[in-house]
Amino acid sequence: MKPVLWILVLISVVASLHVARMRIHSEEANRRVQIILDFNDLRGLSELTGTPIDEVMKRYVAHGVAF
Repeated sequence: MKPVLWILVLISVVASLHVARMRIHSEEANRRVQIILDFNDLRGLSELTGTPIDEVMKRYVAHGVAF
């Protein structure tokens, strides 16, 4: 391969390593996730199980799900 192409490959690898390092640092700082449930899915689950929708919501909220 031509030397110019090798230089471009090297620059690309260094740049991608820098971006990967920044992403790892960012994800280590943010160890939490948020679980969200769509209301239409909730309504479908309520109809499928025959459980009132407010009872289904209470069960999910007790486990930390946001609506």
